[in-house]
Amino acid sequence: MEFFAGKAEATRMFHESHYRTAKLDIEYMQPKPNEMNPMDLLSDAGMGLAVSTVLLGDHINGFVSHFGLKCSSFSPVNAGTSGRTPCTPYGNFHYTSVLEGNCLASRVVLLLALVVCLNGTFILEQPGNSMFEYYQRFRDFTQKLMEIGGRHTVQRVGWWMAMYGGPTPKRHVAYSNSPAISRINLGRLEGWDQKMKAQEAAGAPRVQTCIQYFDKKNQRRYKGAPALKASENYPADFGKKLVMIYDDLIAQKSGLPALPKDLPCAKETFASMSYDDLWQEADVVSVCHWLRGGRDVSIPKDWKDLLPKKL
Repeated sequence: MEFFAGKAEATRMFHESHYRTAKLDIEYMQPKPNEMNPMDLLSDAGMGLAVSTVLLGDHINGFVSHFGLKCSSFSPVNAGTSGRTPCTPYGNFHYTSVLEGNCLASRVVLLLALVVCLNGTFILEQPGNSMFEYYQRFRDFTQKLMEIGGRHTVQRVGWWMAMYGGPTPKRHVAYSNSPAISRINLGRLEGWDQKMKAQEAAGAPRVQTCIQYFDKKNQRRYKGAPALKASENYPADFGKKLVMIYDDLIAQKSGLPALPKDLPCAKETFASMSYDDLWQEADVVSVCHWLRGGRDVSIPKDWKDLLPKKL
C-alpha cells in the first residue's frame, strides 16, 4: 500500500507483478465545497480511511506500507517561516502550516506504529535534507522499536533518484524496520555533470527545482520552482526495485512486540485501556468523533459499556 502516492509508479509496478495493492493521495479526489477529502490525512475521513487501509494488510504473512510523506514544513527552505531546527522540531506554533505539518507528521507516525503492530513493514521516504527525522514523535517511535528489537531495528538509507531515471539527482532518504531497504542504495552518483553539459549543448536546459531571489530588504531567499512538484514522483525503475526487494522487506522485518504469555480477551483489554489524549497535536479525538457519528456504525450492546462516553 502506498500513501502520498502521487502518480503511483510504485503501485503500478506492484500491480503489474500481480500483488494486491492500494494507493492513496490527496489529489485523487476533489471534494465539493465544505466536504472532507477522504484522501487527505489531515481530514477525519482521510485518517479513518488510512487506518482502515492498514487494517486490511496481510497480518499473517506480512505486508509493506510505503509513506512518501510530503510536507514542505519540514524542508530547510521553509525553516525561516516554520522555525524548525534539529533542536526545535515542532516549529513555530503561530503558523497554521506548522500546526498542520505537526498534525500530519504525528498521524503518519501513528500509522507507522499500527503497521508494525499488525506484522507489517513500513517505509518512510523523505527528501535527503528533510528535518523530519528530528521530529520528536518519530524519534520516540524509532527509539521504542530499538528497545524492542535492538539498535538495528530501524534502518536509514540514502540514495540518488537520478540513478533510477529521475530528472534531477535529488538525494532521498528512507527509514524502515527491515534491513532489506538498504538495497535501494545504488552507490555513488557519477557522471551527472557530464550528462547535464551534454544536454545543454544539445539545447535542453537543466531541470531547476529551486529558485533563488532577493527580497525587498535585499536578503537572499529561495522558493520551489515549477519542476519541484514533478520531482516528487517516483521513476518506474524505483518501483521495480521495491518489487524486487519486497519479499526480503517482509522476511527481514523486526520490531513487532511479543505477545504476553497470558493473552487477555479483547473485552478485558478494552476495559483496562486509558483514553487520555497523549497526542493532542494529531487530533485523533476529532477522528473518533467522526467515526462514531457514522450512520452505519453498529456497536454491539455488550461492547457499549467498554467504550468511553465522552472524549
